[in-house]
Amino acid sequence: MSSTLLLEDTQDQMRLLRKIIRLSWPEQCGGAAGVIETVGGALMLVGLMSRPVAFILSGEMAFAYFMAHAPQGFWPVLNHGEAAVFYCFAFLYFSAAGGGPWSLDRMLRKV
Repeated sequence: MSSTLLLEDTQDQMRLLRKIIRLSWPEQCGGAAGVIETVGGALMLVGLMSRPVAFILSGEMAFAYFMAHAPQGFWPVLNHGEAAVFYCFAFLYFSAAGGGPWSLDRMLRKV
């Protein structure tokens, strides 16, 4: 569920990727975040390399929270960073728990 929501959230960020050469550093981070979220969300959706991908996505969400939301105030409810905090902790859980029994990681391990 969280992977499909993450893929949905990256549509606007992927539009920035086309303009990345002409953008300043914070906007380039948005384009890079769009690529990380798209590729990582797709890998998490099928459960391929789920632990390292989830760890990278968790770190990316923490970076997004502290760079974009935390300067506007600490509490996520007040600075509109609820989604970033949710994704950060959800993917941190997946990095510890793994992809589960239906993931490609588990299916490839059985072969």
